[in-house]
Amino acid sequence: MRSKILAIALVLLSPIVYYYLTMLFIMHVSFPIIHAFTIKSLTPLAIVFILVNTICAIITAFVTVLPCSYLLGANPKYIIALFLITILSFPIATFFMQSDFNKLTSIVFVGQCVAVSISVYYFANVGYRRAAQKKRGAVGGHTL
Repeated sequence: MRSKILAIALVLLSPIVYYYLTMLFIMHVSFPIIHAFTIKSLTPLAIVFILVNTICAIITAFVTVLPCSYLLGANPKYIIALFLITILSFPIATFFMQSDFNKLTSIVFVGQCVAVSISVYYFANVGYRRAAQKKRGAVGGHTL
């Protein structure tokens, strides 16, 4: 029972963790890089923002998705769907609410969705495999 409550809490906290990390990385990593290299064109700017989104997605998935899938030990498809819905619901809504779609916003949005999807998929499967190992009583570093 406790593991299910903790898993639900992790699902609900994942967007907060992701956006807080993204805000911190943009303020303390992206802006100094942009100012240091005086990035003016869209391509390097989009690359910097996509890299920041990827780093934040990996950290968020490691902190929230991995423990959740390990605790539940359920099919990772359901865990992946839950986390993708909670993390990406706000950016999808804000993306389609804006009136103008410029290239930079579209590229960064697609990069953000891809980064979050890949990291959630990977860490959900790793947590599921670790839970399956625990159930089988596997010893050592053997994987499924």
